[in-house]
Amino acid sequence: MARLYQESVLTVNVDSTEFCPLQDLHNLLAVGTYQLDEKTQIRHGLLHLYAMSSKRLGEVHLADETNDRTHHWQLQQTSALPISGIFDMKWQVAQPARLLAACADGSLHVLALQLSGDTSCLVEQQKVVVSEGAMSLSLDIAACGQRIVASSSAGTVSALQASESETCVTAQWQAHDLETWSAAFDRWQDSVVYSGADDCMFKGWDLRQPDSSPIFVNRKSHSAGVCCIASSPQQEHCLVTGSYDEHIRFWDTRRITQPVEIAQVSTGGGVWRLKWHPRNPTQILAACMHNGFAVISAERSTGTVKVLEEYAGQKSLGYGADWCHLPTDGYSIAATCSFYDRLLHLWSPAAPCTASC
Repeated sequence: MARLYQESVLTVNVDSTEFCPLQDLHNLLAVGTYQLDEKTQIRHGLLHLYAMSSKRLGEVHLADETNDRTHHWQLQQTSALPISGIFDMKWQVAQPARLLAACADGSLHVLALQLSGDTSCLVEQQKVVVSEGAMSLSLDIAACGQRIVASSSAGTVSALQASESETCVTAQWQAHDLETWSAAFDRWQDSVVYSGADDCMFKGWDLRQPDSSPIFVNRKSHSAGVCCIASSPQQEHCLVTGSYDEHIRFWDTRRITQPVEIAQVSTGGGVWRLKWHPRNPTQILAACMHNGFAVISAERSTGTVKVLEEYAGQKSLGYGADWCHLPTDGYSIAATCSFYDRLLHLWSPAAPCTASC
């Protein structure tokens, strides 16, 4: 069974977790929150930053000093930054490290990581408006680190370009008529972007011609809104989508004008977030809303997708989920968060991490 290391109760509703993928910073975890003020209808948030360490036999170790599963991992909050309500976050591979947050005020907030001795914090560097009068719902950063896409509650998708000094919008188009819950890059082609929305449509776009018609439009596969899209960074031409219809679909994108659904699996809850494992190319961590969280296996060689393990330690809506990038000896570490009960869990699945871990 899964092993729970730590449960933390936050002060407001929590919906996003992101481990830092940068070398030497794998122990840092960003946690985003979202709270609607019923009186003012303003959506507030807090951006928490945690440092992960391990403890065994009364000794505390830095996160990169041990791979032993007998260690007990723990999180220590290092800072909390007031911000607009957060829907999504991504770390940007840059120097210094930066975190981007898609927020309810219709902006992408660019936050720089500041390190001083054993302390760390995030400081707002820039706020980029991507949807005036709407909410910024998701973002993704291309493998190159400079291209960014963001989606909004107005149905738009925006393309942005990042430099050392600033991030700016380079294009924006009406991708869907309803809330565009997800926009994501193809990990193998930085010019290709996918979008999914509350209209049940799954679309592809060419950033070289963002104002033109989509590369493809899939109207039939999803019976409810498309909540999340994730292109595999290790299996070329592999992509998964998650939907309110409680299914994960596994796609072959070799024919980019008409991706082929090769398998699907029921999760028992709407699929809000999907994260490919940083070292095992076939494992995915899924946030399944009313049905908690699950570890999924998706293998192109066999054309199969299946649930390996369910994690029911959190009873409220499962929204945030991410894998820790720290190399470990045959096991994985995950951070998940549930909304209304405001819980953050640090845990290890029972399912072994057997590929390149």
